[in-house]
Amino acid sequence: MLQSAGLVEHHSVGTRNLYALAPGGLDLAQRWLVDMWDTALGDFAAETERVIAERESDHQEET
Repeated sequence: MLQSAGLVEHHSVGTRNLYALAPGGLDLAQRWLVDMWDTALGDFAAETERVIAERESDHQEET
């Protein structure tokens, strides 16, 4: 699975199977992780701001 995803390279030497990280595979994985985390953290920040604004609004109504 890792080989088909381009993350590792496979070489057979006799009866041994040797695997190594594929140079370009990690770049793709890193870009995916950065995009995923950027989206997740952006959503978290937006929700945090919404909750803070809601609490401030509720506090102002009470006073």
